[in-house]
Amino acid sequence: MDTLVCGEVQALLQAVPRAKNLLRLLERFGEHVRDCADCQHALVLLAASLQIAAPPSQASYDTCEDDLAAYLELEHSQGWLIAARRYPHVWWSLWLDLESAEVYEGMFMLFGASQEGRLEAMPWPNPPVETEHPVAQRSYLYTLPRITLAYTVKPPAQYGAWRGGQQGPQLVLDEEEVEGSYQLSLSVDKQAEDLYSLIFCLEPSPEAADLIVTIGSSEYRAGFDENNQAVIHNLPGDQIASPEGPDLLIYIEHSA
Repeated sequence: MDTLVCGEVQALLQAVPRAKNLLRLLERFGEHVRDCADCQHALVLLAASLQIAAPPSQASYDTCEDDLAAYLELEHSQGWLIAARRYPHVWWSLWLDLESAEVYEGMFMLFGASQEGRLEAMPWPNPPVETEHPVAQRSYLYTLPRITLAYTVKPPAQYGAWRGGQQGPQLVLDEEEVEGSYQLSLSVDKQAEDLYSLIFCLEPSPEAADLIVTIGSSEYRAGFDENNQAVIHNLPGDQIASPEGPDLLIYIEHSA
């Protein structure tokens, strides 16, 4: 049974960069992280600081099965951080999906036994040959507090008259200075039913880049047009209109 509290888990997360592998960390507090949106958010911030790509939209064993053995081989030879940067979808599945974590634990034990000569060497796949493939570079820009966006979309009753019946996009950020010496503006526009668009503008002009937004385990992407705008359409209201839930993490990803 999980008896940890968020403060303990988030303090323990600071020890993650010093670990050689994830086994003991997952055993210690993986259960809590899987069930806690706040600690998942803390893990997302940690991953961004370590240059690990954002989590897949749906972390599961299906998303990591093909590369799990290769991840484990690389983790054993060069450490988990190198493995996480090479196979981020595997790393996130180990944290967020119980089945993936259990399979990893079993494979880890078998691998250790084969390395110590207690089992015949297992038929691990050959390490992937590293070629000079272009790699997209993702950079962190800004964390938008969820409550800021929620109160713009659905302001509390006492502030409801502030808009004065205004229709169309509502301004959330106006030329906010963010990481990378950019200025970021953001508006939100209601679409049909309970759907919204987020309209981003970034100055100076980003070249060959996409804007990435992560909300918990969900990820959204949009390219920039000739006006330096990137628009994410069809965001469900429960992702942005409620003050409860993870903040929005905003990144820019440059093509190599």
